[in-house]
Amino acid sequence: MWMAVGMGVAIGIFLAFQFLLFLFSFSPAVAWMLDKNIVAFLKDVVGPVSAGFGGAVAGAYAAFRFQNNAEKRKELRAAARTLTMAKLNLMQKINDLASIKKHSVFQYRDHPARFIMIGELPESRGVREPIDPSIIDLLMGVKAGELIGRVLLADKRYEACFENFKLRNKALLEYRAILTGSHLGQTYNATLADICSVIEPGRLIALHVNTEGVLEMFDETIESLSSALNAISDALDKSFKGKGLAIMTVGTGEKESLEKLPSPRFNVESLTAFIQRNRKS
Repeated sequence: MWMAVGMGVAIGIFLAFQFLLFLFSFSPAVAWMLDKNIVAFLKDVVGPVSAGFGGAVAGAYAAFRFQNNAEKRKELRAAARTLTMAKLNLMQKINDLASIKKHSVFQYRDHPARFIMIGELPESRGVREPIDPSIIDLLMGVKAGELIGRVLLADKRYEACFENFKLRNKALLEYRAILTGSHLGQTYNATLADICSVIEPGRLIALHVNTEGVLEMFDETIESLSSALNAISDALDKSFKGKGLAIMTVGTGEKESLEKLPSPRFNVESLTAFIQRNRKS
């Protein structure tokens, strides 16, 4: 700001001085008021020097404006890239979870015993990079700081999903080892009632609670990531409209994969009662 003010003052003084020289050159009445030697000195020495100085000031100001505009354009491109990469990061995480959901969960979503039918879930994250922290600066710049917590929470929930998958896989493998070692390990059509007769109630109930907790977090995480993605778009996309920069539009996987899973057929109380009935029979 002060640079621009200084440039303006210098240019103003230069123009005023050039106007005075014009008067001295073409208005004898005004030139008569000063000594001829002074007028000659002003015209032959000070005039060319001031003209050179004025040209230097104008050139410096033009260079300053050009450099300033180039820096702003560079910063704008960097901000656009940050926004695009943040969107891409969230979209990849949504699609990663949606793909797992589609291929590992959907076929058993309505099964009464889905808590034992759903197989092992991937333990390694498909997207390992956290969201770029620079997106926080962009959100603060448009006074959307309240969205920061939502974005960071969605990112942490994605990581937590895979930690929960590991715990659930461990419980599932322990259950399968016991089932395989029993007489039911030799059959292909064991029912849940049959399984209740060989698996201790506490293990079955724990597996049910664990699995349904994982599925609930699955849906919450996808919803959280989608909400963060849409919020970032709403808050920041308008900053780049009309500036000649391409901004990635929001897009996710198949709509069906983003829908919430139906409620389980069993809750803890009904499963406990079911186990008690079938262990007695």
